[in-house]
Parts: sequence; structure tokens; C-alpha cells
Amino acid sequence: MLFFQKFSISRLPSDWPAYHNKCNNSRCHYPNAPQYIADRYLCGGRLNGAYCGGTVTVTSATARKATRQRRVEEDRKMKHDEKARQMRREEARRLWGQNGSRSQNPRVAIGRARPLSQSQRNCNVKSGKLIRRPQGYQKGDSFLEL
Repeated sequence: MLFFQKFSISRLPSDWPAYHNKCNNSRCHYPNAPQYIADRYLCGGRLNGAYCGGTVTVTSATARKATRQRRVEEDRKMKHDEKARQMRREEARRLWGQNGSRSQNPRVAIGRARPLSQSQRNCNVKSGKLIRRPQGYQKGDSFLEL
């Protein structure tokens, strides 16, 4: 009889990801990834340890919608990346100035290594103290601390 049959719920769950597809198996609730070409695809879900035998039918309208959504997300990400890149450029200009030299502000912390100046090459750091090398010593020479 007709009234003893279980009716499947055609509505998707409330936590269903946007633009994901549902297969034709009523017991499977696996959100298949959005497809960008209209065709039939196998479901990637598992029921009791075995693959679901359902298929996902993607229409051309659904494929266009998914493509449009992907393009919007890519544009949004590209704008965000461009904004972050511009902020990094401005920060570098603020720290280093237009000509590439470091600003005179001593509080500015530089996060990357730079070549040492001549006066810095003549210094040696031991146990947290700065030791000045005598005038005649080269980089590889060792000397006693006075």
C-alpha cells in the first residue's frame, strides 16, 4: 500500500555546504564537491564502510552557478591578496624609505638579515656581550677578552 512507504526528505540538511551536490540515494548524506561540467558523476560517500552506489547528476544551470560562485570567490581572494601585498609594500617603504636605506628610527625592528657594515664586522659577540676586535685582527682570528 502507498501509505506504508517511507518518504525521503527532499530538503537538504541545514548544515549543508553551499553549491555541493546530493546523490540520488536517499540514505546517503555526503556533500559531493561542486562540479563545473554538466554530466553524471559517482557519489563519493560511504554507507556502512562501502561506497554509496548513487550518482550525482549535474545540470548545465548548476554547473554555471558553481562556476560563477568559484569565479566570485577567486576574485575576492585576489583582491584580498592584492590588498595585503600593497600593505606589505607600504610597510617596507615606511621602514626602508624610497631609496632602500633603513629609516633612522632605532625602535624599528627589521625582520630580515642584511649585510653587516664595516664597524659591525669588527665586533664579536660572546655570551651576550659585544667585544671589539683589535685593529690588526681579521674575521677568522681569535683573540683574548680583556
